[in-house]
Amino acid sequence: ATSGTNVYVGTNDGFFLSANAGANWTDASSGLTNRAIRCLAVSGTSIYAGVDSNGVFLSTDGGTTWSDASRGRHILSVRSLAVSGQTIYAGTYGSGVLLSTNGGTDWFISRSGFSSFIVNGVVVNGSSVIIGTYSGGGIYVSSDNGQSWTVKNTGMVNTYINSLLASGTDLFAGTWIDVY
Repeated sequence: ATSGTNVYVGTNDGFFLSANAGANWTDASSGLTNRAIRCLAVSGTSIYAGVDSNGVFLSTDGGTTWSDASRGRHILSVRSLAVSGQTIYAGTYGSGVLLSTNGGTDWFISRSGFSSFIVNGVVVNGSSVIIGTYSGGGIYVSSDNGQSWTVKNTGMVNTYINSLLASGTDLFAGTWIDVY
């Protein structure tokens, strides 16, 4: 993830940042109770990290310190994150989508309308939230900020989604075999 001239990387061994385009890296994992970071999202001065077995962590000081943004809620593993304003979408392993509409103060599970609770990808594209699920669920779209979901797999042969990327009006879905 990037913000201005800073580059942020989450690894199995913590959070690292570079202020000089990757020439030098600093370990900035203070406050993370689990260093196995699965995903990152940046929104303004806030950095969100999805970690294995511990939910979502938040840094408001460029990664110097971290706090538990999921407020101790037990989440198996956060696999993907997307932030739009004060709304945070966290794709989880086993719980569907963890959703906060107030910057992480309150959270609820959103999984109405989809059957695979392993969410490897989540993107916000305009007024739509799009998730990529594993276990054959495929792509789901929400037009009501994650309250309900509709399957959108037309033309897809492989619906085991590993990652998503939105670029303008284009959506790319990566599977074990193909890219759509």
